[in-house]
Amino acid sequence: MPSLLKVLRRSTHVCVHASVQRKTRNALRLKVYMAGCKALRRYLTRALTLLTGLSFLVVVTTLLAFGGGRPDQYWPFVFPAFVLGSAGAMLTYTHTNIAILQVAPASIAGTVGANFNGALELGSAVGFSAVGSIETSVEATHGGPKEYHGRAAAFLFLLGLVSLEIISVSSLYQTKTDHLPQPKSDNPVYDNTAVQQSKEQTDEMNDVNHGANMNNSPM
Repeated sequence: MPSLLKVLRRSTHVCVHASVQRKTRNALRLKVYMAGCKALRRYLTRALTLLTGLSFLVVVTTLLAFGGGRPDQYWPFVFPAFVLGSAGAMLTYTHTNIAILQVAPASIAGTVGANFNGALELGSAVGFSAVGSIETSVEATHGGPKEYHGRAAAFLFLLGLVSLEIISVSSLYQTKTDHLPQPKSDNPVYDNTAVQQSKEQTDEMNDVNHGANMNNSPM
């Protein structure tokens, strides 16, 4: 029994120590990432930051489309693609959320963010299906799954999508809103007639009570 307690105590200590180390690493990564975002924000506008992240993704999809099918291509093609892909995806996702919330009124910011993330989930589902279909279709006529042609075609498809996103951001993003404060709108709860009448009645009662207190106060 004492030996079992020692084993449990040691296992708990190891798990707690590993959890602390993992949280420390995650916090360090977050600090480095936030410092990098602040540095980019100091020198680049929001649109240029988004275009930088998307440009990283263009490089990534190009590298993986034309290299990565052989073991000797890991370091020159796959590893740089992993690094640039992670950085580009984080930049694009983070600053897209910031840009959306910056131009949306505070009263509907939650709805706008939910719609954006819902669109991302839908796009991911459709994108996975399209990529899988392209890969299997090419593999059926070009050597099967052992060859890299199917995956290369899938990455070329992603390259086309990212290029379309760059064109969309370049032509549709309004840079004049980058440094403007978040717009304000009327509280939608006051658009309700019953709520508005209740608010007016409360104000009238407060005015009556205030007048009664003034009349009863000693001169």
